[in-house]
Amino acid sequence: MPVLYGIFLQMGVAALGSIQFMERLKLLFVTPKHQPDLIYLRHVPLRKVHLFTLIQICCLIILWILKSTDAAIIFPLMLLALVGIRKAMECIFSLHDLSWLDDILPQKSVREEGQKSEEIDSTDSEDSELKYQEKGPEINISVN
Repeated sequence: MPVLYGIFLQMGVAALGSIQFMERLKLLFVTPKHQPDLIYLRHVPLRKVHLFTLIQICCLIILWILKSTDAAIIFPLMLLALVGIRKAMECIFSLHDLSWLDDILPQKSVREEGQKSEEIDSTDSEDSELKYQEKGPEINISVN
């Protein structure tokens, strides 16, 4: 049994680097001068990023406390309440901000899916390869 716990712990720690929540937690402790160039920081003000992260931290703490007490029987209902909290966030944040902060598919997953579909398409035929090549600027030189 300890081997399984170790495997699951290793899998969890390995996945932490690709979770946007962990990136935003790091942003709470980094000065704006030393922040990494993250795509959602270009579109959402830093104050709103911090507010969104703090709301998520509060929800996580409430769920953790609830799970640790005798009221753990209502844990599934609290998970359902998170849907309501997410819907209530639309009153605080604009839909544009939420689309950047609460992305359904992380960028790495979207990129990997795009690469897989390109690999599948490239095996069809050589003619299909020409459809997906980027077209560069055309230079027309007239010779008189």
